[in-house]
Amino acid sequence: MVDGIKVFDEFYDKITEHIPARKFNTKLMKGGSIKVNVADGEVYRILTNILLEGKYVWHYYKDKHTRPFRVMARNLHHSCNSGRTVSDLQARWYKLLDGANKRK
Repeated sequence: MVDGIKVFDEFYDKITEHIPARKFNTKLMKGGSIKVNVADGEVYRILTNILLEGKYVWHYYKDKHTRPFRVMARNLHHSCNSGRTVSDLQARWYKLLDGANKRK
């Protein structure tokens, strides 16, 4: 999400100097922000460098597939070892930050 773009054509030309137009798309959002979606991680890195060098005002949302999320397992016995539960989930390729056995 890029904010504060006065002239879209200049912004678009700046991006297409380094990234082919087929590798990204743009969408005008409420409030004048421009949403830029990219094809892959390499294009994302190039775009972030362009935005940083151009001193644009921008922010991003983490990818839903890689960002951490919170899960609560209910109806476990009070004696369940949280470390064992964490290691079992990690063996199934989940990336866990922490695990705890909540009593209430």
